Amino acid sequence: CSDGRCAWCSRSCYSRDGRCAWCRSGCPSRDGRCAWCRWDGCCAWCRSGCHSRDGRCAWCSESCHSRDGSCAWCSRSCYSRDGRCAWCRSGCPSRDGRCAWCSRSCHSRDGCCAWCSGSC
Repeated sequence: CSDGRCAWCSRSCYSRDGRCAWCRSGCPSRDGRCAWCRWDGCCAWCRSGCHSRDGRCAWCSESCHSRDGSCAWCSRSCYSRDGRCAWCRSGCPSRDGRCAWCSRSCHSRDGCCAWCSGSC
């Protein structure tokens, strides 16, 4: 990028809040924030939007958990600290925090959603 804050970017290097928007690797800016990265200290492998507003990992394909052990959007390892499914691929959480819409393996033994991709 022109200001040198992002090492490897493919397009739309910065999002509105100044974070790195689209990157392939080595993405973190000088302040350590990066939205689209493979490695950035928060999430080992992310597909999009590595940081949510509260700094937690938002979209990950694997190694979903951020440093504090939380994860918002994951394709697997969906569980938050309390053991419930936090966010699944599409509209999954019900009011009690458990997954409501899943395509297969809708609920694990404890009633939480394990794998979600769409509505049941």
